[in-house]
Amino acid sequence: METTIKSNLAGRPDKLQRFARLLDLGCGTGLVGKHLAPYTDELVGVDLSPNMLEIADQKGIYTELSESDVLTYLNSAASRSFDLITAADVFVYVGALTDVFRQVARVLRPGGLFAFSIEKLGVGSFEISLSGRYKHSRAYIEDLANRFGFTQAHLEEVIIRQEFDNSIEGYLVCLET
Repeated sequence: METTIKSNLAGRPDKLQRFARLLDLGCGTGLVGKHLAPYTDELVGVDLSPNMLEIADQKGIYTELSESDVLTYLNSAASRSFDLITAADVFVYVGALTDVFRQVARVLRPGGLFAFSIEKLGVGSFEISLSGRYKHSRAYIEDLANRFGFTQAHLEEVIIRQEFDNSIEGYLVCLET
């Protein structure tokens, strides 16, 4: 995800240098946060698991850590309070993303970025797979982006992860307000 964000900021050195506030949704142990910390003045992490947050805290990269689900945190966040919001391997645990997109659009500052990954679904909006993880379609994400005033900065089809011997296809997405 770090490469996706950097590649979308090429030619925009003002944003490549630093983000004032970055929100790492579903931060887990800080795997993504450690790569993004050098680009922000304030890194906020949110996760449901207190055990994961404890490990993330030990890394010393987060300004603030909050034990919360994604939507509850976003609902309580101040409007226009973040420059970049990330959600790496998070939306596989969330079906409908309408409320998430609505709140991200409210919480991001003008010109802010929303970078996330999803598992690929060919047709439909979203569905739960046999693995218990949600898949989302490109059309669904594009519809939500249009509905909530985002422009597509980047959308790339990638292998999200390996599950046993299978490559799981997905998308890396970066939207801009």
